[in-house]
Order: sequence, then C-alpha cells, then structure tokens
Amino acid sequence: MFLSADEIRAEADRGNLRLEPFDPRLLKPASYVLRLGDRVRRWAHRTEPIRPWSPNACAGALSKSQVFQHLTLSPGDFVLLATRERIGISGTLAAIIFPLSHLARFGLTIHLGAAFVSPGFGFRSPTPLTLEVTSHNPCALELNVGMPICQLAITRTLGSRSTSLLGLSVYEGEEAPSPPQLFEEFRHILGTNGNGAL
Repeated sequence: MFLSADEIRAEADRGNLRLEPFDPRLLKPASYVLRLGDRVRRWAHRTEPIRPWSPNACAGALSKSQVFQHLTLSPGDFVLLATRERIGISGTLAAIIFPLSHLARFGLTIHLGAAFVSPGFGFRSPTPLTLEVTSHNPCALELNVGMPICQLAITRTLGSRSTSLLGLSVYEGEEAPSPPQLFEEFRHILGTNGNGAL
C-alpha cells in the first residue's frame, strides 16, 4: 500500500524519508514528483559488443557526465539522466519510480523496468536516482533542467528487517547518472574466473 501525501510528509518529518530538497508543492495524493537534474550520459555507437558481465563494462561506450540546461532528444535516443532530488529511505520503506502520464503521452519513457528503490537506499548518503530515458516520439523533444520528470511512490516494508547477502546498493553515494555496475555488485557472490565468465 502506497503512502498518502500526509504520510509521506510525516515520514520526511521523522527522518525516515529524505528528499533533498523537499518541496511540499510536489506532493501528489500518493506520490512525490521528482524533477530533472542537470547531468546526462550518452551511449556511443560502436561495432564491438558491450559485455555487461565484465569489469567496467561500459568503458569507452558511455560518455562522462555532462552538464546541460536544455537537452534535445532525437527519436530513438537513449540516455542516462538524474533526478535533481537526492533520495534516502530508511530500511522500513521502499519506493517505486513511476512515469508522469504527461511525459508518457509525449512518448518519453523514464525507466526500462528499473523502477524499484530498495529499502535503505541513500539513507546514509542521499543520492540522486539515475533514470534510463528513451524518446519514442517521431519529433525531437527538448527537456529542461528542473522540469517534473517522474514520481516516487513510497511503501512500507512488512515483517521484521532481514539480513541479505547483498548490502548497500553500489550506486549509493555516487553522483548520478551513474554507469551500470552489474559485475561489480554481483561478482563477490557469484564469482568469476577472471574474464567475466561464471
């Protein structure tokens, strides 16, 4: 069950939910609207395949973070963007990123299924969320820093807190948009023979 606007504000007041900066005008009945930050990373066109299960897999394929005020997306562009707000949630909360229907009607996707924000994410070090943004509009779209970009719905976790082999997110405390780190997060559990293979 998602928290209402009043519950979101109460969790923020209690320090269980950190939205920095927090603006009560961005509260919706059961979510909080996040705004677009000022950084983008773009994927390069390459003929050599990217191997996601390898150390530093995006080296040479993903640009460094670049600052913008206005960002034009051509049809089919796929970029990594960040929220302006830094997020921190306690271990008793979890969150889901949802697109705004306004932007969906422009053909803009905000995430490619990576919508879940795990309990405890950013609680020690509030962190912007990285968004996987694609334009499906046949026209170019211009995005502006600070515009509403998505909404965050908050829910409480049920039961007692449990231990897990996977600790804090590898992305916590990093400046977003951060590159993918599949290998870096899972190699200590799954192991590797040194060349990225299991």
